[in-house]
Amino acid sequence: MAQFVCGPGGELQALDDDAKARFIQEVETMASTPLRVIAFAHAEVSKADWQELEAANQELSANQILKAFLNMDGGENQEERKHIKLVGALGLEDKVRPKAKSALKHAMGPADDPRVTVRMLTGDSKATA
Repeated sequence: MAQFVCGPGGELQALDDDAKARFIQEVETMASTPLRVIAFAHAEVSKADWQELEAANQELSANQILKAFLNMDGGENQEERKHIKLVGALGLEDKVRPKAKSALKHAMGPADDPRVTVRMLTGDSKATA
């Protein structure tokens, strides 16, 4: 997780353990509502640093290079994350469309001879799903 957070006026503040816990609790609350939660963070990478990373990692995509640079690949080195600034999180409501239930019922067919077996796959958190 980030080491700094943008305050109400945009000023940079240390993201201490209490602030992290409050943020995680708020995200979990939104996810259980259920809202789709998107967190926003900001990091500055100089052009020279980026070109050096690209040259050293030509076999990787830009997304893979960025993920490694931000140390989001499960690494333990918190020092590498010091340049990431948490901006906040946004909860988006994603209502079930009115015709979804009837369309699903029609697609499945009769209970004794279903035409379709429904399985749900999601990238949502457990609380949202």
